[in-house]
Amino acid sequence: MKIGVCCGKNNAETVKSIGYDYIEENLTHLATISDSEFSELCEKYKSIGIPVYSTNCFFPGNLDIYDEEKAQEVTSYVEKALSRANALDVKVCVLGSGKVRAVPEGADPNVIKDKFAALSAKIGRIASKYGISIAIEALRYEETNVGNTVRDVVELAEKANEENVGILVDFFHFFCNKEPYGDLTLAKKYLIHTHIARPNADRRMPTEEDVPTVKKWAELLSDIEYSGNISLEGGFDANSLALTYPIIKKYFI
Repeated sequence: MKIGVCCGKNNAETVKSIGYDYIEENLTHLATISDSEFSELCEKYKSIGIPVYSTNCFFPGNLDIYDEEKAQEVTSYVEKALSRANALDVKVCVLGSGKVRAVPEGADPNVIKDKFAALSAKIGRIASKYGISIAIEALRYEETNVGNTVRDVVELAEKANEENVGILVDFFHFFCNKEPYGDLTLAKKYLIHTHIARPNADRRMPTEEDVPTVKKWAELLSDIEYSGNISLEGGFDANSLALTYPIIKKYFI
């Protein structure tokens, strides 16, 4: 298992110097900067010598993914975003975007969930051209009403029915939603990526006091023979990243 950090180029040198294996970038940022800015970004990561293994923040917040009249706009965005991800040799794109995927006011939740699963399948087919996998992220109830629990996102992945569409478990969301530990076994077939922050509403990096819970989470992944990577996603500074690294390395590798 490799350990990465959700951040951008400004923190890349610090992340590498501590010993982390990769960066998880913001896909919306990659897709919406200019061509020259993107070229500079690619050169920056190349000069630092740290890979961008994954991305998060799949959709920009102002994109209506359920409006049929905007379907081509959505497709064009996905094509551009994933082609740029491919240029950085990204392997996994996390499909979170809780606000964007939420059930619009007055809409039928079941219809929207089916639409989201169909869109996830379409994204998966586009991503397959680049050898990229799509991980539908389970998000806490405060962030969305589509795909909150492990059970929910497994169902979405099953409906999408594309080989490269799986799920992501973020242990911060898992903790906030008070999901039963046993439900993680449901993820075994589809789990392709994970996120972690400390089990606390402040959503910062795990510390020594969080070790009992972090150790349990690691054991749960081991029990289902998880072989993917894990990204730290939450508030941090250079000191907290340095203190967290040996904790995660000890229990997750």
